Amino acid sequence: MTLDVRKMLFIYRISADAPHRGRYRYRTVYLWICSPTSAKDIKLKLKGYEKCEWEYTKQVSREGPDGTTEWDTVQGKVKGDKTFFKTEFKLVEYHDGIPIGHYAYPFQYTLQQEIPGSFRMKGKTDHSNSNEWEGNVKYKVKAAMEARDGKLKVTQPLVIRTDARTQVNQSETHEKEGTVRLCCCIPRGTVKLQARLDSNVYEAGSTARIHVNVDNDSSVDIDHFVLKLMQVIHLQGKDDDSHSERRVSLTDTVCESKYDGCKSGDKKECDIELVLKTGDGHEIQPTTKGGHIKCTYHIDIEMQVSWCPDIEIHAPIILTAPSNNWWQQWAAPQWLVNCQPVPIQGPCAVPQPVMDSHTFSNIPGFGPPL
Repeated sequence: MTLDVRKMLFIYRISADAPHRGRYRYRTVYLWICSPTSAKDIKLKLKGYEKCEWEYTKQVSREGPDGTTEWDTVQGKVKGDKTFFKTEFKLVEYHDGIPIGHYAYPFQYTLQQEIPGSFRMKGKTDHSNSNEWEGNVKYKVKAAMEARDGKLKVTQPLVIRTDARTQVNQSETHEKEGTVRLCCCIPRGTVKLQARLDSNVYEAGSTARIHVNVDNDSSVDIDHFVLKLMQVIHLQGKDDDSHSERRVSLTDTVCESKYDGCKSGDKKECDIELVLKTGDGHEIQPTTKGGHIKCTYHIDIEMQVSWCPDIEIHAPIILTAPSNNWWQQWAAPQWLVNCQPVPIQGPCAVPQPVMDSHTFSNIPGFGPPL
């Protein structure tokens, strides 16, 4: 018998992937046995981990034959990884083999509190266009059924969103002041910059709104100021990695906008916006803070003033992943409606009151037909 993944095994997400660690999540494994099989059980695997690696190039000195210093180019790769959790258990077992039919096996699980949000990104390092880096914070659930004549398995990602509920601040104001000095010593007035973000937590792709006040009490005109979204990624190798290349920091300008400045002696007050997405339409990865991978963001307001150090405000923000609309657009395979719920035993068993509640309403095999 040939096992067909597309027709016989499926994992259905019932509760949305959300930032609320510690709360129960619900899913259902659907199975369609078309012909007799020797398989007796379905195994379930849950795994969460982070993994990163990057290449580096450095110059190493050595003493040449004539006593002079010679330099060699050395290339290498650094890796770092950590497993947050990894568990495997039997979801259901049939002593005489799984009979022909359509089945739905609901299960529940929880995730530990202190795990970083999902993340996936790769690119070039700052040091060389030929050196690459890659980082992943990944979570997944896999169901598998093994018989003498083959193995059937399906894997579904778990999207863990950064939990920023306790970190929202909608009233923080940032200020910076600079003094204009002719020939580095003769004062020519001051420039004050004040900015207030409408929030410090944003969803990737949304729009940040900033209220800006400029007081140009100096003798020079300010042509413009720039608003930027900056991304900072820190990668760290294994703890037993002793060489100096075990850490790398990568800073990138994700997007920016330019606005008119302020004339000498004037004041300016305005509301400006920054759309938090790249110009080429690539997905912006969310904030995450793992042991080997950290991705943070800040919104910068930069003002270049003649005869004065640049006046800059760096406002840290948290960027969360956008809502996953895939499930809203998804249509259930026709065979799912024929599946009958089969209660499981053990810690992953879903209590009957939950299966009878709105949580499982409109779920194939449980509530009204989709």
